[in-house]
Formats: sequence, C-alpha cells, structure tokens
Amino acid sequence: VVRNTECLLDLKSRKSGEYISAHSVDYVKPIFEVICWPMLATLSVLLESNDNKECVEACLDGFKHCIRVSGRFGLDNEREAFVSSLAKFTFLHTLKEMSPKNINCIKALLTIGLSEGNCLAGSWKHVLQCVSQLERLQIISANAKEADHFGGGSPMQQTSSGFLGS
Repeated sequence: VVRNTECLLDLKSRKSGEYISAHSVDYVKPIFEVICWPMLATLSVLLESNDNKECVEACLDGFKHCIRVSGRFGLDNEREAFVSSLAKFTFLHTLKEMSPKNINCIKALLTIGLSEGNCLAGSWKHVLQCVSQLERLQIISANAKEADHFGGGSPMQQTSSGFLGS
C-alpha cells in the first residue's frame, strides 16, 4: 500500500503541483506512524517554550488530534506517548508553579478523557492521575482555608498530627 501510494504521488506530483486528496482512510495509519514522532517532538517543544495563547491552543489541538488518530487506529505506543507527554505538561506531579498554560493542559487532558474515553485503553491512568491530583489539591486548599478560619497553624502541621500521626 505504501509503495503504491508513493508511486502514485510521485507520478501525480511530476505532472502538476496540485494537492492530491485521498478517498480512503487506509492511508492515514501508515502516514501517521511515520509522522507521529516528529509531531510529538515539535508539539512538546513548542508547548514547553511558548506562553503565547494562540500557540498553546494550537499545540493542545495538535495533541488532541494526534491522540484521537492514534486511538482510533489502535496505535497504542503512539497514543500512550502523546497522552503521557500532555500529562507531564499539567505540572500536577511537580512542585513547579503553574501557569495558565498548565491549566489549559489539564482541561485538554480531561476533555480527551471525555471525548476519546473508548479509545484510551491503558492511557486512562494519566487522566485518572490528573483527576486524583486535582482532588488532592482541592482537599489541601480546603484544609488551608479551614485552618485560617479557625486561627490554626499551617495545614502541614495539622496533617502531620492528624489521622496519619496517630
């Protein structure tokens, strides 16, 4: 299939500089298998180095589409690579300061869980870890507000002498 496609594209491109559209999805999987790794590298570098809102949105759209394609065609390694890379950009597993870009990554990961849930297979662990970390942060925040309200110490002092300390 790939050789036939290359020959057809080569013949068509010599005749005219026109775009050739495919009428079958059979070409998507082999093409995506070739371009997914450079796409992952490009999207990751751009997302890491840019805080420009439009660039971040374009990168997140790229991640979403790549995860959709890899999930729909059963490309497990590719899907796992894109989902895990996006999960790392949430910064939920680190102590780094979060920016709006990281919050958008969280939203994108949760959106992917909703829209591509049936195709995620083992990559669900990243979405579930994201939800778990968000819940943990919410509990910590609620404990901090409660401690401030009652004039208590820091939440860390209360946690160490609480349930786990007894």
